[in-house]
Amino acid sequence: MCKLYRSVCSTLDCISFKLRIKYGAATNQDYQEAQKAVNDLEYHWVCAGISKTQKFHGLVKHAANQMIRIGGIGDMLENDVEHVHQISSRLESRDDRLKNENKLVSSLTKMEAIGFYRDVEQIITQSNQKQSVNSATDETKKKKKIE
Repeated sequence: MCKLYRSVCSTLDCISFKLRIKYGAATNQDYQEAQKAVNDLEYHWVCAGISKTQKFHGLVKHAANQMIRIGGIGDMLENDVEHVHQISSRLESRDDRLKNENKLVSSLTKMEAIGFYRDVEQIITQSNQKQSVNSATDETKKKKKIE
């Protein structure tokens, strides 16, 4: 019986890991592994004699299919949504203190620019990292040609 419950727990862990993959980052292998884990979970669950709740039904019948249909649902899970709500609340409380409409618009514009700048900065960093890897690969190829 302990092996059975261990199988249930490890299968739930696998499903949780796969469902946390962000939108657009999931691969066909991730979808297949998620679906296999869901099927395994349903089998182990029945063997363990655990009652099926509505949450279990939602997980087994809908979660993996939604992940496949949408292309990854990790950024729509409760923790991530709660994090976005907290950020939104902080921004609203900050903006509520500004009574002047021009200052409010200016503040929102600055916040957008800062967010956009961080995104651009991150993309530039990633691009530079890829370039350095590619140039190192090119230099290795050149050295092999010379030899």
